Amino acid sequence: AFREDLFALLFYLLSFMAYLRLKACSGAGRAGHYALSLLFFFLALFTKENAITLPLMLMAYDRFFSDGRKESFWRLLRGRYLGYIAIAAFYLWVYLAGMPNMLPRIRGPWSDPASHLLSMSAVFGQYIVWAFVPVNVFFAYSGSVFRETGVSARVAVSLLLVAACLYAGFRAYRRSKPLSFAVFWCFIAMLPVSGMF
Repeated sequence: AFREDLFALLFYLLSFMAYLRLKACSGAGRAGHYALSLLFFFLALFTKENAITLPLMLMAYDRFFSDGRKESFWRLLRGRYLGYIAIAAFYLWVYLAGMPNMLPRIRGPWSDPASHLLSMSAVFGQYIVWAFVPVNVFFAYSGSVFRETGVSARVAVSLLLVAACLYAGFRAYRRSKPLSFAVFWCFIAMLPVSGMF
């Protein structure tokens, strides 16, 4: 099982790598790498919807590793990001128009945004713990396992862990951009499964 996750990750990383090569090339090689990156993004996105974070990841990468060049965001949007955003918009159109019954229906305690935020904080906290101590790992998005309606000790510790990781990511920016980027990569990658947007 989970083959679609592996294929989506493969296409996601291939798209990201082609984007990195695009930045190092010029002329026809640049256009070829851009087309390849867009193709792999398309394949990743239609394999698993989590790949929709790739445009954010590319923007974060450009922000972290700009080589001292200050390029206008709007120039980058037109020049590099527009293709990714167009593919993401096409995917959302296909998803919403072609599968209207696939939209999630939120009922019960999950309909309360505060409860959902607390529950997902507990899930994120558990994922952070498992990243360092991978013991008894399971799929933690189960509502029966992490349904929080108030600030419990688990939620408080989880919120502290998430805040500490984000703080460490910001602090590491000047000393170790790759480490800082890795922290934010993890959080950006978890956005689709968080249900927070």
